[in-house]
Amino acid sequence: MLVEVALVVVGLVLLIATITDIKTTEVPDWLTYGGIAAGIGLHLVSAVVEWSWRPLVSGGLGLLIFVILGYIMYYAGQWGGGDSKAMMAVGALLGFELAFDHISVAFLINSLFVGAVYGIGWMIFIAVKKHKKFLPYFSKLAHKKGYVIARYSSLTVLVVLGVASYFVADPILRILLLLLAVFVPFMTYMMLLVKSVEKSCMIRSAKPSELLEGDWIVKDVMVKGKRIAGPKDLGITKWQISELKRLSKKRKIKILVKDGIPFVPSFLIAYVLTLLIGNPILFF
Repeated sequence: MLVEVALVVVGLVLLIATITDIKTTEVPDWLTYGGIAAGIGLHLVSAVVEWSWRPLVSGGLGLLIFVILGYIMYYAGQWGGGDSKAMMAVGALLGFELAFDHISVAFLINSLFVGAVYGIGWMIFIAVKKHKKFLPYFSKLAHKKGYVIARYSSLTVLVVLGVASYFVADPILRILLLLLAVFVPFMTYMMLLVKSVEKSCMIRSAKPSELLEGDWIVKDVMVKGKRIAGPKDLGITKWQISELKRLSKKRKIKILVKDGIPFVPSFLIAYVLTLLIGNPILFF
């Protein structure tokens, strides 16, 4: 019964977080911290009911592993604070066991695949939507020496492995070679796409009054030689926003902000997929 309650709570947390993330690009702390507290509470109750340490170990591991994952993705600049906290709540609620059929393991694997497709889809959507900014920058970046070498090298790999696969008798090995042949240029052009979208479409100038807690600042904001905020903060704080608002009354302050991708919806999709099919690796 407690397992079913945890599953429902995870679904509700991710559903509400998805709605707020899409509408406001923020995930409220009360939701994520509430999810973490609920996860700890449910595992405590489960430990008492079962009279076993296992639920506590599972819950503790789930929270720890998802906290580490959240921090890694946050410091890598891939997730915002709300995304990371939402994942932590999921970990606290689902727990963790080192088994391929455990729901948290299945969720992590599904999140990996869904997140990759979702991220690429968003990048393509932004590139199409803002094509007037994207195309000139993409063309300029593609003709830089480093990217020219990378593009021609990847196409060479495509040809070499494609020809090599023709002489391989083993059908499985042939398929692997063809997949690798396509994968190398695909990743090269994806890197070019992501870099172009980030630089040309996702960076904007903002006033202090337009800032939201957690916004990613691209360059250090300096006022009279004093650094107020910058990329090392990994998300601007409420105090920094207040300070910038106060200082902007006396002078004009230029702030460059990088807009992120609302990643929480991908967590919801991955969770639904996990409930429907479980761990996709078990199909092989």
